[in-house]
Amino acid sequence: MHFSFEGLITNFFAGLMLAFLTVVCRSVFPAMILHFSNNLLDLYAGDFFEGLTKTETGTYFIIFSLALI
Repeated sequence: MHFSFEGLITNFFAGLMLAFLTVVCRSVFPAMILHFSNNLLDLYAGDFFEGLTKTETGTYFIIFSLALI
């Protein structure tokens, strides 16, 4: 999943956010916990959230992304 061209922008943005979290916290462990939590959420609820974010206008995707940030 980390090497797909389909998710390149999303993965890049997530990597920047995790790097920022590491710099702010001065520890890699909060970023590791967030990444692990994201993987669990994707594994068990990925289909549900994918259904929420896929619309013709992309409005839900923008709202969902802003809520996560």
